[in-house]
Amino acid sequence: MELEGGFHAGSGVIVAMKNRYELISAMSTVVMTQMMVVA
Repeated sequence: MELEGGFHAGSGVIVAMKNRYELISAMSTVVMTQMMVVA
């Protein structure tokens, strides 16, 4: 049970990190687009 719980917790962390990375890449894309429009 402990091993299974740890696996679920670990996969949850991985999903959170993946979502955060996608969010950062999306934000950087928006920033790059705004810089192109301004420039």
